[in-house]
Amino acid sequence: MVDPQVYINLCEFLYHEAEILDNEMYREWLEMLGDDFEYLITYVQPEKGAKLKYTEDSFLMKANKQKLSEMVKRLYHPSGWALQDSLSRFRRIVGNVRVKEALNNTVRVRSNIALFRIEMNEGSQSVITGEREDLLSLSGEIRLRKRVVVLDSPSLLTYNLYFPI
Repeated sequence: MVDPQVYINLCEFLYHEAEILDNEMYREWLEMLGDDFEYLITYVQPEKGAKLKYTEDSFLMKANKQKLSEMVKRLYHPSGWALQDSLSRFRRIVGNVRVKEALNNTVRVRSNIALFRIEMNEGSQSVITGEREDLLSLSGEIRLRKRVVVLDSPSLLTYNLYFPI
């Protein structure tokens, strides 16, 4: 169990993060990450009875804060087309937030995520769903230290995944 106020603060952090990402404020998002941040996106390995099973060699994305900073820098560069010409709109829904472990000033949290992507010029929509496991530091301001995203589908039904989930 974790103090109810700590739980509320964790939820507010995750909701605020979703808002920042929905508004493509990637520089601000980087400030929410610890210097040792690790980011992994994988998908469920089909195995009966295993809800959050993945292997260490099947990542769709594996990055640290430095790599993500370089990606964001490219997005904001004048020749970076993704933000300037993007006709996509994103909406992240974060829910079912559960504290799995709390040790000292570190908390492990699981949450469900639904990411809606709307292509404005085509009128098409795609949905990405999955479960996230976050390691958060509570020393001072809350910082995200590690995120493992396990997608529900082994294939993405969208293209150019340049945005964090």
